[in-house]
Amino acid sequence: MITAKRRTALKYTLLTATAGLIVGCWLVLGGACGPAASLSPAAPGDDSGATPIPTATPTIWWLGDTPSPAELATLEAIPTATPYPPGYIYPTDPLYIPPLTNAQIGATLAANIATPTPTIWIIGDASPSELATAMAAPSATALPDDFVWPTAVAPLTVADVGATLAANIATAQAQQASEAAAETPTPEPTPTPTPLPLTEQVTQFARDMQGRYSVVARIKAEASRTVSIPDNLAWPHNTTPWGEDSVTRTPVTAVTTYYGIMPAGYELVTPPSAPNAAPDAGQEYVLFIRNFFASESSAECSGGRVPGGPICYNKAQIDAMGGPGGFQFGAQLWILDGEQAWRIPREHLIIGPAGSDLSAAKAGGDTLPLSDLEAAIRRGITE
Repeated sequence: MITAKRRTALKYTLLTATAGLIVGCWLVLGGACGPAASLSPAAPGDDSGATPIPTATPTIWWLGDTPSPAELATLEAIPTATPYPPGYIYPTDPLYIPPLTNAQIGATLAANIATPTPTIWIIGDASPSELATAMAAPSATALPDDFVWPTAVAPLTVADVGATLAANIATAQAQQASEAAAETPTPEPTPTPTPLPLTEQVTQFARDMQGRYSVVARIKAEASRTVSIPDNLAWPHNTTPWGEDSVTRTPVTAVTTYYGIMPAGYELVTPPSAPNAAPDAGQEYVLFIRNFFASESSAECSGGRVPGGPICYNKAQIDAMGGPGGFQFGAQLWILDGEQAWRIPREHLIIGPAGSDLSAAKAGGDTLPLSDLEAAIRRGITE
């Protein structure tokens, strides 16, 4: 008993066989009546009867329900024709334009340069009348290079330029001064120190200078004399005292001694170039004295010269300058006028002009009662 499925398969088989017989007859008739190769259709737009492009004879595969693997592989291996690129134009097509040669391009470029063609840009669609109107419109005449618009500012004169420049400089200077003032803080005023009272100054000097002075005393001065130094005498470091060829010597007598011991016949030695260094004869002074010149055989020079100590000379050198001696400290040098003491300005001693010590001291204005001066000295010595 034949099922429906088998009947369907038999129908397909018969149809396949019938189609194969028809194709075979067609192939036999084709071989008898025409050329062996088939012709491909003419290229698009080809009406001239040109020779058609030969193509390979297609192979028709008639597949049943299920092709075998070999049949399927053969089918997939069939080469396909390479398609033309999009927009391809056949050489025989009326739209085909052959490429220009170099000579043609050169000739066209030369012609365009010789006769430039204006380019008219039309936005949107233009009618022939609109196009003619646009082409007939006159072009604007170019303005000359030196044209000045009526609204232009008149050129500045030399005076205007100078005034403007001066104003700009003044403005810049004022701005710089303002910025500098803003950046630089105002300095605090430096307070002026209040000077110490005279008595405190004397006490401080007596305290701080101990070790540098040898004698502190109230003395009375006698007349001064000048001692010349011989030229043929050798001196330490090849220099005479103060580098001068003479010294001024003033004998002094102690009235009251506050510190140290003043030998009898003691003399102050001062350079003659200082006009008022030597005390005035007959005047009384309160002095801080340093033994500045001493003999090498003295107790002060027994261990050699020490910093701040006297200058030690040998016997010949001491004799040449008139003997040992000292000098007074100018910072605290007081001259007496009765029971009132007046401080002598240091500038008077060194610079001058020459004149009385008492007059210069009174002109300076620093004064103390003698009792206050002595108390201040004693207080500084004992501290």
